This record gives sequence, structure tokens and C-alpha cells, in this order.
Amino acid sequence: MKITRTLKVTSDAFYDYLEEQISKDILNNTSLQSPSVKIEKGLKYTINKNDIHTRKEFKVLEYIRGKAYKAQIKTISDTVTITYETEEIEEGLRVTLHQVVKSFEEKKQIRIMKAFSELIYLGRMSDTLYDIQKQILSL
Repeated sequence: MKITRTLKVTSDAFYDYLEEQISKDILNNTSLQSPSVKIEKGLKYTINKNDIHTRKEFKVLEYIRGKAYKAQIKTISDTVTITYETEEIEEGLRVTLHQVVKSFEEKKQIRIMKAFSELIYLGRMSDTLYDIQKQILSL
């Protein structure tokens, strides 16, 4: 699923926020203790490594600061791929969020139920982008 929104933030602020959130996630949830984590393609880390039921494996598939961030998150029950593509425009930062939830894509549903589920999912994606904007502006 894909959604595009224009946020009233700069590209630098967006990527600073993204990098800070990833670094905090790594520092607070893994044994890695380096205060500066380099966000780049190929970065891998695991949260709750010893508990198969809550383990999350993260892998950065692409990172071009100011342009794109793509990551894959694997759990025992699903695989989610998240992509942020950005472009600075006159009105702000155009952010395209693309999420692929493997179980959702593979699930067989009645057409009307699938459409309803997609609407709810798109609403959550939109909320995510506006929550990011709100958090950036509150800094």
C-alpha cells in the first residue's frame, strides 16, 4: 500500500528524526552501545534476540539521506517492508510511504472486506506520517 502526503518539515529535519529514532531503537533494545550508529544500506539489528515470540529483525535495504529509506522488519508471524521516498517541494516535503505487509498481501479476502481493510490501513499510514511531522515540529 502506498500513500503520499506533504509535510511541513524540511528534508534534513525528517532524516534527522528518522536517524535519531533508529539510533534510539538500537541503543535501547540491543546490546550495541555505540552512541553513534551509522544508518546505511545493510545495517542489521535484532530486538529481543533471545525470545522467538517477540524478536524483531531489522535490515536497512536502502538509505539515501534526503531521498529514500527502505527497511525490512521480520517477526515470527510476518515480514513488513517500509519505504519512505522524499522530495522537497515548495509546499514542504513530499513523503511517499509504501508498506508491504506480507500476510496482508497473501490473505484471501472478499473484495469488500479487502477494500475496507485497505481504507483502515491507509488511514493508519496517513496518521503515521502526520505523527512524524508533529514530533519533528515539537522538537
